[in-house]
Amino acid sequence: MSEPRSLPPRPDLRHLRDEAKRRRKAGEFASLALAQLALAREYGFRSWPRLKFHVEAVALDASERSGALIASVTSADLRRARALLDADPALARHDLACACACGEADEVSRRVAVRPAAVSEPTGPNGWEPILYACFSRLLRPGRRPRASSSSAARRSASATAAAQSEPRSTAHATVPNRRAARPCAPSTRSRNNPMQRS
Repeated sequence: MSEPRSLPPRPDLRHLRDEAKRRRKAGEFASLALAQLALAREYGFRSWPRLKFHVEAVALDASERSGALIASVTSADLRRARALLDADPALARHDLACACACGEADEVSRRVAVRPAAVSEPTGPNGWEPILYACFSRLLRPGRRPRASSSSAARRSASATAAAQSEPRSTAHATVPNRRAARPCAPSTRSRNNPMQRS
């Protein structure tokens, strides 16, 4: 079996599309979809979308990657999240929101230990409290093959949040997550303004 081809440090998706089109027109493949699939596999990817997501991921800076990661893990489509984490595994620990969403228990604990007040402050691209990123992350749902530390991360974040909620806090609330994108693991239904608020 031949070795996979190597992508350049800054791959160009348009160049890859053009190569697939050329090979289709040359008669090497019966359709463009087959040409794209073959090209993706030559580079070590299982499908064209995975290759496409990888190329898009490496073109983003760290802040853009973290935003794209959160958008994907709280949606019904995890392919972009997996591509982002494959391209940059450290992205799971980029900030508290990413750590909660990806089940990085040790990173959650480290950040909370350094700054306990962070557990009750809006953070990340959605402006949610950290615990909500764990609750709404589809990476942490059963059947999604989450990281081994996922449930531990959610428990640690929840414990830290509960402790922080016993202290005086601001009356400002985080933006309400979109329940149609993902269902929380254990939200409160007592308030329409904040799914984690308790009466």
